[in-house]
Amino acid sequence: MAAFSIDETTVGAATVVRLIGSADLSGQAILEHEVNRLAAVHPTLVVLDFSQLTFIASLAVGQLVMLQHAIRRRGGHVRLANPTDDVRTVLVRCKLTDLLPIYPSVQAAAEAPR
Repeated sequence: MAAFSIDETTVGAATVVRLIGSADLSGQAILEHEVNRLAAVHPTLVVLDFSQLTFIASLAVGQLVMLQHAIRRRGGHVRLANPTDDVRTVLVRCKLTDLLPIYPSVQAAAEAPR
């Protein structure tokens, strides 16, 4: 599996976090650090770009739920953008899509009304 990494940028007012590679057990510490960091700076909008994510483990899904709760507690929003078909299947099966809306692109997620 591909190594896991995270890249961050901004699009308008959105903090865009691109998850790259395989979010499996070996990448758990990287994702946990990013979730904790984002929760501490409380951005108003986080867009998780899944366009380069090849796999997501249940532990990573749990981290995303924790991120959503931390950001929402401060009045912010978390959105998912452009997941691959395999990742989308996992998100739907885990019912993460009930908590976090999926958008076809980072731009659409960043520009959608709050």
